[in-house]
Formats: sequence, structure tokens, C-alpha cells
Amino acid sequence: MQDSPDKLALLTGVAQFLTGELAPQIADRDLRFRVRISAYLLQQVLMELAFDEQQDAGELGRLGLLLDEPVDLEQPTSLRHARIRELKAALATRIRSEGADEATRAHVMKTLRDQLAVVQPRFDTRIEVEG
Repeated sequence: MQDSPDKLALLTGVAQFLTGELAPQIADRDLRFRVRISAYLLQQVLMELAFDEQQDAGELGRLGLLLDEPVDLEQPTSLRHARIRELKAALATRIRSEGADEATRAHVMKTLRDQLAVVQPRFDTRIEVEG
């Protein structure tokens, strides 16, 4: 059995084909736009795949510490995502009843920054606001 390209390489190849070879050959502006949007969506998936494991582990670890709950960072992705959803719900319940302490706010900010780094890498996430 031959080793096939990994998922990231396949998606990268398709995105490059769409933007580099196909889009320039399309005369219809609307169709060309949709092809470029498709390539952009593939690139978003690539970014998510590249950071998914690391961000999930970080978020799950922080949630476990905040809620004093055991977490398994080695579990399969689907179970890890389910556990993250469960702990997020528990944290939301706690925030509604008790408010958010500094550690909770720091966790939420870190999670949001991590998510923004994937979908908008150039987005300025500094807290400082010009006044």
C-alpha cells in the first residue's frame, strides 16, 4: 500500500488549484468569485486542522482547572469535543450564578484569541483601546 498525501496536503492542493489555475480561466465574474470563496473556505479548514489539537488541549486543560474536573487530553477528538462542550456548559452555568472571576475571564479571553488566530490571524486582540 502506498502512502497517500495527508489531509492537509490534499486540501492545500485543491485550494491552490482553485485560485491559481481554475479561477483565472473563468470568464464569468460571479462564478470566479464563488470559486475564490470556495478556496478561501478550504484555507479556513486547513487553519482549523492545523491548530485544532493544540487549541482543544489548551481549552480542555483550562476548563478542567477552572472547574476542578478531571480531563483526559489523550482521548479521541469526538470525545474531547463532547467533553469541552460539557465543561463549557458547566462554566456558563457557574458564570450565570456566581459571575466571572479573573481566572474565568482570562480563560475566556485566551479561548477567544485562539479562535480568532485561526479565522482572522491579523486581527488585533490586544485589550488596550485607543482613547
